[in-house]
Amino acid sequence: MALVIKGSSSGQVTVDVPAAAGTNTLTIPASTGTVALTSQLAGTIVKIACDEITAESTGSGTFSNIGLEVVITPASTSNKILLLTTGSIGLNTTAGFRFTQNNTPVGIGDTPGSNTARQRVSFKTKLSDLNTSQNFVGSCILSPSSTSELTYRVQIEADSDGTWALNRSFNASNSDDVSHAVTSSYLYAIELDGSNTTIST
Repeated sequence: MALVIKGSSSGQVTVDVPAAAGTNTLTIPASTGTVALTSQLAGTIVKIACDEITAESTGSGTFSNIGLEVVITPASTSNKILLLTTGSIGLNTTAGFRFTQNNTPVGIGDTPGSNTARQRVSFKTKLSDLNTSQNFVGSCILSPSSTSELTYRVQIEADSDGTWALNRSFNASNSDDVSHAVTSSYLYAIELDGSNTTIST
């Protein structure tokens, strides 16, 4: 049996627990904050912190924060943190995304052998149509081994000094064409009970 996490266009998140683990459903409103879970849900999920961006923004250059930020304090050093981010990006090139924990990159790939020049990112995407945007979804699960406050962010870098546009198409247009529609982006930090969570690497 698996936990099911569902999102809606309004930013609301619903967590369903299968009957074998209980009959609880938790609904999280579309707002920034931390939700503490009780009852049988606490057997796996301890708490959830979330952040939402509905405004559009642009940037370029080396890795920089895009504004998504959550703060969470693990209840136990054995607990895990599941990061999940989703939104849309307009690009004129390829872009790499990475998560950071207290400003240190986390959930990033390893460079093989001596290829140390390669960028290490959490996930990446590419877009060739400047008049629309590309959905992005990234996730990772971490073992911070901490009971101190942790700040998680999402960073982006566009390849070859390209430009990115968050929550809109690259070529912004005052048009009712759906390709130029604005969107919203989210970051969730979900604390999981370490005794019920296994990471295989």
